Amino acid sequence: MSEQQVIVVQKSKTATPIVLSLIGFILSIPGMFCAGMCAALVADASKGEHGMGIVYASIVPVIANFILSFFCKSKLSKMTGAIMILLSVVLLIPEVIMCSILGIAAAILFLVAGALSISNAKRPA
Repeated sequence: MSEQQVIVVQKSKTATPIVLSLIGFILSIPGMFCAGMCAALVADASKGEHGMGIVYASIVPVIANFILSFFCKSKLSKMTGAIMILLSVVLLIPEVIMCSILGIAAAILFLVAGALSISNAKRPA
C-alpha cells in the first residue's frame, strides 16, 4: 500500500501592512506640502484666517496610521486594523476634497494595510 502524506502549510503573520504604510507615508508627504500651500492660499484669498484645518485633517491620520502599522503583528492586530481602516476613511475625505492624487493613493494603501492587519489576527505568530 502507498503511504499518504499530508502537508500542512501555516501562514505566519506578515509584515506587509508595515511596507504598505511606509509607501503610503512617503506618498503622502508631497500631498501634505501641497495641501498646506493650497490651504494658505485659500485662506489668504478669503478672510485672512488660517485655513489649516483641512491640512490637520490629513496630517493626523497619516502619522497615526504609520505608527499603528508597527502594531500589525502584535496581539492587538485586529483592533489596530479597525482603527487604521477608520483613519483611512477619515483621511480619504479631505484628500478627495483637495483632489490630491497622491493623498488618495496613500489613503487606499493605508486602507489595505488595515485590512491585512485584521487578517493577521487569525494567523499564528
